[in-house]
Amino acid sequence: MVAQWRSMEMHIDYLLSLEDSPRTREACVKYINNWLMFFYPERLDLVQLAKEKTAELGGRLEVPCFSWKYSWIDALFGRRLAKRAQVFFPGIRWSLQRSWDKALYRMDKREQAALGKS
Repeated sequence: MVAQWRSMEMHIDYLLSLEDSPRTREACVKYINNWLMFFYPERLDLVQLAKEKTAELGGRLEVPCFSWKYSWIDALFGRRLAKRAQVFFPGIRWSLQRSWDKALYRMDKREQAALGKS
């Protein structure tokens, strides 16, 4: 996580070296807010650094919240489990979708082979 934060700082510094405008500063604050959920609440030291960086950029750090799909898990079982679910469930979904696509592809190939042999 420290390496990720350091990388983000370097991205921000590089962008601001190219163009230091309200637009780029706003983009940097949004960038930090988008990534904050990966640090919060496990690494409060990095959250503090992010808070300082956003204040330096003239923005405000927003405490990350879950979408409606995972907010109920947060309320019932806690943030840690909700974060794990937010990472785990989309992976399962995409795995099932890939399997379904492969099955359809195989069925189509068999059908084409059967028609070609007739």
